[in-house]
Amino acid sequence: MSRDQLLWTAFRLLLLLLPSATADSANKISVNSRGQFVDGFGRVRIFHGINSVLKQPPWYPDQMLNASRLRAYQDWGFNAVRLGTMWAGVQPRKDAVNATYLAVLSKIVTTLAEHGMYSIMDMHQDVLTSKYGSYDGVPRWLVDSFPPPPQPYPWPLPGPPTPSQWAEGYITWAVGSAFQYLYKNESGSLTHWANFWRSLASAVRTSDHVLGYELINEPWAGDVYNRPALLLPGVAGRDNLLPVYDYLTQVLAKEDPSRIVFYEPVTWSLVVGGTGSGGTGFDRLPGGPANANRSALSYHYYCWIVSPGDGIYPLWKRLACDALLLTRNLENAKEATAATGGGRFLTEFGLCAPTGQANATGTIECNEVLQRTDEEQQSWTYWDSNFTRADGSWNWDVVRSFARAYPMATAGQPVSYKFNLTSGRFDFAYQPDPEVRAPTVVFLPISVHYPSGASVNVTGGYTSRLEGNQLLVQPPSGTRRGARAAVDTVVTVTVTRK
Repeated sequence: MSRDQLLWTAFRLLLLLLPSATADSANKISVNSRGQFVDGFGRVRIFHGINSVLKQPPWYPDQMLNASRLRAYQDWGFNAVRLGTMWAGVQPRKDAVNATYLAVLSKIVTTLAEHGMYSIMDMHQDVLTSKYGSYDGVPRWLVDSFPPPPQPYPWPLPGPPTPSQWAEGYITWAVGSAFQYLYKNESGSLTHWANFWRSLASAVRTSDHVLGYELINEPWAGDVYNRPALLLPGVAGRDNLLPVYDYLTQVLAKEDPSRIVFYEPVTWSLVVGGTGSGGTGFDRLPGGPANANRSALSYHYYCWIVSPGDGIYPLWKRLACDALLLTRNLENAKEATAATGGGRFLTEFGLCAPTGQANATGTIECNEVLQRTDEEQQSWTYWDSNFTRADGSWNWDVVRSFARAYPMATAGQPVSYKFNLTSGRFDFAYQPDPEVRAPTVVFLPISVHYPSGASVNVTGGYTSRLEGNQLLVQPPSGTRRGARAAVDTVVTVTVTRK
């Protein structure tokens, strides 16, 4: 082949690859200086979705490969899944990697992407290990290599916790000491943990729909009997979690440098709030300030005095949960990331499910979280995520609450948005950015809330068109890229039922 032929062949290959590369770049998500998630076009992105975690072999939820279920989720506006990515599944034995499991995870990520959904790869654990009454969030072979605890499991409890009281396992000395061994590299734990993330990242990093990697779910403070000060969330975050997160963030930066790292404080940190010994204990981002565009605080909200069900929600409980605990979680998460930089994402909430009864606990609690996250422009993934009844049919009481109108992608700065669950009215205001050369996308759950169609009004001379469930809003024709919009220019979008 001649030199000219080689050049021509290379040029043709470049043309073939360029659209794909451009699409990948547009879909990849980062964090801007305001702490917002943005795509490659510069649009502010909001995510609504679910958790999907299987806490036993084969360690993956096969429903995430069910195309009809995923089409329903897509039809309801879900564009994110926090996917259980289990360490015991990746490393079933010391120095062994389960390539079959990684291939299945990769297939799930691809299948979710085909249905418009991003994946948060969540290294999930609860009470760490089957050795102490839970499942193997950390591989059993690693926990078995740790020194024995100062007191045998389940001390100081009189007996092992029942399945419904599983969280009591955290107060045993055995579990606390095992977490401390994990954090302090006992038996090479950090090396094995890093190898888990290397293996996982190498399996999925080619996908442009991996939103990020969550280092560990709901980390415990450590050995609180040997060092009671670790019960102060800021101490646990500063002394135990941040050094580990620094290390794992550096590992992931080498494997997949553009992806977001999700990091969690201890679960009570945002209830306590503050700085120093209170709050998260993170006075900077894992890996340092340079990681602001690829860091997000993962936080959870549960009101533990609420029991799922359809009982009437007493006023005192509602005040304790929504006026106090929910407000503190949202405000303290905002304050924490304002201090460090990076984004924030409500990756779990639940213990609630709407029942169709307006004054029921599950209805009020779930709807309050959904309304407040709209006000805060917060992305979320719902934990309970049970949208079916016992007979397998859809539970429309739950679906109706979670299938919400919202600005999925904003070509500018969102000002506010609000969805009225009863009337179906949706109000959205944003300041447009002419530099962004992609439309604003408002998701409308047509089949759930607008079965007879939607009436749309857009101000500012902007135009809109409905493509499936997506309302595309664009500037007037002839608007030049780089043309500066007036500082006070606000486009409003109002949607009502026909």
